[in-house]
Amino acid sequence: VLEPRWAIPPFLQHSKWSISDLVVQRGWSTPSAYHHLFIWLVPTNMGSISTKIGARAAIDIGSNTILLTVVDHEGVVLFDEPRIVCLGKGLGDSGLFLPDRMKAAEEALIAFIRTAKSFGIEAQDIFVAATSAARRASNAPEWFGQLTEKYKILPVIISGEEEAALTWRGGISDLPSEQGPYMLVDLGGGSTEVIQGMPYLVTSRLSLETGSVRLTEAYDLHEANVSPQKIEDAMGALRHLIAQVPSTNQKHTIVGVAGTVTSFSAMKLKLKTYDATRVHGSTLSISELDAFALSLANSSPSGRRDLCPLSPARAQYLLAGALILKSLIQHMGGTELVVSNRGLRFGLLSTQRGSTDAC
Repeated sequence: VLEPRWAIPPFLQHSKWSISDLVVQRGWSTPSAYHHLFIWLVPTNMGSISTKIGARAAIDIGSNTILLTVVDHEGVVLFDEPRIVCLGKGLGDSGLFLPDRMKAAEEALIAFIRTAKSFGIEAQDIFVAATSAARRASNAPEWFGQLTEKYKILPVIISGEEEAALTWRGGISDLPSEQGPYMLVDLGGGSTEVIQGMPYLVTSRLSLETGSVRLTEAYDLHEANVSPQKIEDAMGALRHLIAQVPSTNQKHTIVGVAGTVTSFSAMKLKLKTYDATRVHGSTLSISELDAFALSLANSSPSGRRDLCPLSPARAQYLLAGALILKSLIQHMGGTELVVSNRGLRFGLLSTQRGSTDAC
């Protein structure tokens, strides 16, 4: 039996963490050993990543959604599925992941581990990144340690800067350079990553401390028939936050990634079943986002679920998502955004084929 030779993953080679922050051992001790920084090291010689089809897998643990993507050796998608678990629900009040949300997330992870196994990928070989909610939840490192002990999965709590770099690499990976410069918007539940540049040159990246779940909870946007005053209050807070985003006279192609963006695209296209080939590359205009926001604000919770039949669990957060996207497009002097079905998990998968130095 080969003993593993451990190597730092490429996307962490230029991170702020020093080698003293890493625990280089085959077993895992208590999370306190990591100084509240839970991180993985990749075994370079264990072999199970290089299956007969060369399959690779990545999991993105977000504030609202957990996603698994599996690709083959050429990057062709073999499996791509989200599970809405609302992991970040209630986090703003307690600073902790709630027990019922951790249970829902754990069930999703168990299912995804089984799926990866069906492609010949062991749990410890799945690239797993946790983002904004995990950065804020004080019980995240301990919980991830428990998941490692039970299932051998190795989550990483990545910084906002690393999240932005990986999302950029994944989100614009198949977009033509002549359409640049780009501004990529990764609208999550707890934060919104805004990255600007050309495909191989990032000029600006910023993590905004707002997201669809966070804004919803702050301004009660999940309630039935949201008042115009609450919407204006939310928009005022967004304008203040978004003022940090660099804006120039140069026109940017705005690209949106993540589930809120793709949900709006599916609603616009009136899809009965999700079709990534139709969603990817579609557009959302300010006027369309305005129409969605008006319908969502004037609906009951059940009415919102009817408006979003393919993703009803996300419906309560869509009003906030529409307000964030509209605010960013307006700030940049644009009229629409391009929808990308890719994102952080594709950036994670690309780290096995090269580094993220361009980011």
